[in-house]
Amino acid sequence: MFYGSGRRDDTLAHHIQSQIRQIITPPPPQPQPPLRCDALGKTLPPPALPAGGAAPLLGATDGLVSGDPSEVFKFRLFTNESCADRKEEHVGPEHYYNIKFYNITCHGPKAQSHIYNEDPDILCCVESHMPYVYTPELKAQLSVRNMRVFNNPARPSKQTATGTHGGEYIACKRYYNITAIEDDVYKLIQEYSHEPVSFSACILRLKGLSVVLVSMYLWSGKGMTEDNFRIFKQLRFLRDLLHRPLLIFGDMDMTAEQILESGVLELLKLNFRILKPSNVSSTMHKIPDRVIDLVMVEESISHIVKDLTADTTTPFLHFGLSAKICARPRTEKILVLASPKKLPHDEAIKKYESLNDFEKYKSYRRANKKARSILYKQQAKTGIAILNQPNGALDNDPKFQGAYREESIRVGEMHALACLAAELHVLQLAGIDEKKNHKYSGRGAIS
Repeated sequence: MFYGSGRRDDTLAHHIQSQIRQIITPPPPQPQPPLRCDALGKTLPPPALPAGGAAPLLGATDGLVSGDPSEVFKFRLFTNESCADRKEEHVGPEHYYNIKFYNITCHGPKAQSHIYNEDPDILCCVESHMPYVYTPELKAQLSVRNMRVFNNPARPSKQTATGTHGGEYIACKRYYNITAIEDDVYKLIQEYSHEPVSFSACILRLKGLSVVLVSMYLWSGKGMTEDNFRIFKQLRFLRDLLHRPLLIFGDMDMTAEQILESGVLELLKLNFRILKPSNVSSTMHKIPDRVIDLVMVEESISHIVKDLTADTTTPFLHFGLSAKICARPRTEKILVLASPKKLPHDEAIKKYESLNDFEKYKSYRRANKKARSILYKQQAKTGIAILNQPNGALDNDPKFQGAYREESIRVGEMHALACLAAELHVLQLAGIDEKKNHKYSGRGAIS
């Protein structure tokens, strides 16, 4: 009971009463889930809780319960564990960029109809014969398709029927991390080679690695002449200026064998691997046995090009090229045979002969202790005190299991320790820095 009078006291009393009412009033009943019916209209029991007491989670329904019991109520039931599995489905396998290359001869309606219907992630085209004045039109056409373009206009030429030579461009989806190369780089290349740049290029930023993607066109019907040699020199300048590996799609107008026999790659110290499409013997519609549309990639990144094939449906004289570029190249792991450098025996022998017997013993014990420490760490990683990883096929071979396997490991560990201790002893006597020991050691490792 409240005493006093006035609007203020009545307002206070009303507020207190409303607060008490909210506390003692029970919460409204929760809406019950709709009945589950089978195809015959019978009511199904509620779903049981999964093992572990995890509450079921209802996903999006494919149908609704209606007044007609003959309708089937479809639903999906997920436990907490299955929801976690469903989330992992979005973490797909290795991601690749789909890339297409075309020699279109002319950027006309027929060419546009074909290349735009393909809708790749990255599009490389050469021989468009589009002068600089058509660059805004090209950018507008690709912008409608949500693509950016890096265009190198066609150059005036008296040696062709069209009066122009080349015309290369690279187009890519806007949301990919691909950047343009600064104009100063092209100016330097043109200054060094005394010729206009004959390719289009951009920087393709992959996960943990950036490469220079190049779309290139060589002079037709000339072979390795001075004009084409000058274009290869421009590639060398491009690599030296950007300090990044090159990935080149191009109409080379020469077969891979002709390029290798010319010696241009060795002369310019371009460590390229030349890749051919796997499904054709010629990349031209009317000329057999002539694969001249090729991919050149530096050996250090040659593993990022996958599934290189020819597009035989093109309306042009040349087939197109289709490939996948690994977006995470550092996840690709391959086994290589490492050859250790020659041990500096001459320097070690001079030092060894100057020691007395106790100093020789002390020197070897120090190297042996270091070798044991390295192999103990290796054993903690792989279970075997031998450098390198054991081969999976040999490790799981049923012919090499049991006591035979254990004895083989014991003998191998003794051999590995003796080899590594001897190597470290020689390096120690020769005064080689410990940070460089890995270049000389490994003769007793698993191979």
